[in-house]
Amino acid sequence: MNACSIVAFLIVLSGYGMFSYGQTLPDSIKTLLDKKTDTDKIEFLNNLAEKNIKTSPEKSIDYANVSLEISRKTNNRNGELNALLILGKSLKTSGKYSESINYIQKAADIYLAANRKEGLAYCYSEMGEIYKNLNQYTNAIDNLSKALTLYKELKDNKNSNLVLNNIGNIYFKTQNFQKAIEYYNKVLAQIETTANNKEITILLNQIGASYANWGNYEEALKYLEKAKKIAETNNYTQLLSSISKNINDIQYNISGTEKVKTDYDKEKSFKQEQFISSLETENIVFKKENLKSLEEIEKLSFENQAKELKLHVIQDDLENQLLRNSVKQQHIKMLDSKNKLAQAELSKEQDKLKNQRKIMFIILTAFCIVIVMLIFIFRLFLYKKKSLVLLESQHQEILMQKEEIETQNENMVNINKELKYRNNLITDSINYAKRIQNALLPGKEYINKLLNLSGFNNAGFFILYKPKDIVSGDFYWMAKTGDYLFIAVADCTGHGVPGAFMSMIGISLLNEIVKVKNILCPAQILDELNNSIIGSLSQAFGNSDETVTDGMEITLCRIERNSPEISFAVAGQTALIINNNTVKEIDGTFYSIGDHITVKRNLKFKKQIITVNNNDTIYIFSDGFSDQFGGLEEQKFTPKKFKDLLLSINFKPLEEQKAILNTTIEEWMSHINMPAQKLQEQTDDITIIGLQCYNN
Repeated sequence: MNACSIVAFLIVLSGYGMFSYGQTLPDSIKTLLDKKTDTDKIEFLNNLAEKNIKTSPEKSIDYANVSLEISRKTNNRNGELNALLILGKSLKTSGKYSESINYIQKAADIYLAANRKEGLAYCYSEMGEIYKNLNQYTNAIDNLSKALTLYKELKDNKNSNLVLNNIGNIYFKTQNFQKAIEYYNKVLAQIETTANNKEITILLNQIGASYANWGNYEEALKYLEKAKKIAETNNYTQLLSSISKNINDIQYNISGTEKVKTDYDKEKSFKQEQFISSLETENIVFKKENLKSLEEIEKLSFENQAKELKLHVIQDDLENQLLRNSVKQQHIKMLDSKNKLAQAELSKEQDKLKNQRKIMFIILTAFCIVIVMLIFIFRLFLYKKKSLVLLESQHQEILMQKEEIETQNENMVNINKELKYRNNLITDSINYAKRIQNALLPGKEYINKLLNLSGFNNAGFFILYKPKDIVSGDFYWMAKTGDYLFIAVADCTGHGVPGAFMSMIGISLLNEIVKVKNILCPAQILDELNNSIIGSLSQAFGNSDETVTDGMEITLCRIERNSPEISFAVAGQTALIINNNTVKEIDGTFYSIGDHITVKRNLKFKKQIITVNNNDTIYIFSDGFSDQFGGLEEQKFTPKKFKDLLLSINFKPLEEQKAILNTTIEEWMSHINMPAQKLQEQTDDITIIGLQCYNN
């Protein structure tokens, strides 16, 4: 895009659309939007919001919200989807994850209803990332898995691999290294033949790190050595450093004298123990099966003898066992009786101890109560004594404070007198500054004289000049050079004393540029004024870190004798030429005088030539009138109302127009239509010049 097209794109247009943009958008953006169709507005705002996601997410949110509002009102589904997604991204950048998910979910619902799988997959992927940032890993994996399913249906391998890698990263972060390895390997299988070597190296390093953290150092080294070989071949210096560090750490862990048992080692040991246990069980079963086979063989060879012998042996064993059980039972009974006697004696002793403890507890409780009462009485005595001392001290302190307050009152009276004196001095100085400023502004007689000298004997004009404070940041200027008559209205940064200083600088520089340097082209005059302002202020603040943003918005027109053409150069303002119901708007640049963007981008001011008729009225003005708060709803007057007002009065005599403008703004500020009148403070300096020129 060349410089001219950039300037054209950023021109501030004054329009009045059907939507109210509230206070979220700058005036320059609002005026640009008012000239566009609804579809163009949505596209413009979404593009602007997209560009500001990373650099200025709050601005991006404002632009996207306005776009969303217009899209919904005009039923523009694509615009609404883009606005919702941009809001989700901007809120994510701002760290407002819950709100971000809300907007992306709304976009996902629209995609789902329209069966648009690609957009739905993108929404699930974004929500998965945000849930990961919120440490809600289950929700993150759930959304990423949905995205993965859709991308596989769409055969979108690139995004499938990205989602697989993200899931692997989540498992790595939650120390589920086996699952992380599983997903990393799925990605590796997809990209080994298609991806570049750097991506493969990164993935091999991730798999190696996962094996290392799990404790399987052998597999870890295998993958890391592969990654190292590729990194060395392709000279991936940074990756090679990371891989080498991982290898060194693993080798150190392997060579350690006291080897810590890792999760992998524990799992391996558990599997080995299970295997040994299963072998032992199989061995026992095997022995039992073999033993049974031997008994069967014995029965077949000595069956009758074995039966008799076994019966005798079993009978003897039973009798011996019964005898032993009987002796044990007698012994148990004797032990029970002795135990019962001992328990009875122990119970008696315990009862005695309980009674003794109860008596001791009662005595100790009574003693403690007496001690507590004595302590309470003593503390009460000390408290009363201390209270008397405190009351006496407070009484003395009150007397001292009374004397101190009386002294302070006297000092305050003296300070108030001093402040009043100094305030009068400052007010007198500002009033004197007002006289100087008024002396610099051209008076009515001087203006009539210049008009006559320029050949406009029948010209008429009015000037409505209402400073917000004693001195003003607005100024108007007029000069004649040769056949040219120059007229300007400027709005300097700030108002009051700071604005007045800037206005005096502006008047002085304009006189020097036109009368001394003899620069007569309006656009060149503004360029020279811009350079002078920036140069002067940069020199003044040269040793400071403070960013200088002072300057002015200005409309400059040049009228030539015996010519129907008027040359305009406008910076940050708008001028109007009205004839009955016909309006010509002269739009200015979005940048103003003193704006450092003009230096950075080498921007110049534009000259506009307008042909006028004898019945045309030229209006040049600052933004103080349209920005004034008031009315029934305490809102700005707005540029639209101001233009409509001029359209309704332009056919009246100029002095009557001035009176109507003054009355209108006074009534707007005083809330004259409200039951309880409330005077609204003037917001800014107000300057309006109306001019009718008739070429003789």
